Amino acid sequence: MSETTYGTDRRAVSPRALVRMADLLLASPDRGPICDRLALGHRPDAAGVCGHPAHADLPERHPCSLVRLVTLVERLGRARDAA
Repeated sequence: MSETTYGTDRRAVSPRALVRMADLLLASPDRGPICDRLALGHRPDAAGVCGHPAHADLPERHPCSLVRLVTLVERLGRARDAA
């Protein structure tokens, strides 16, 4: 059975990989600035596609996989900080 993936076929990210990346970012004392920089420029266009130049050759719906990663890290970070 295959895992659900996030992103386009060539840039698909499994939930397991997404959580691993989130764990790495959570471990960084600079996670806030790193997440801000990663999400910079990832905004939807009129058609709901992420307008970041990184997606020029292979468009992704917004929120793209990178925005979902940053959102996950922010939520997990807030939960961890509140505990």
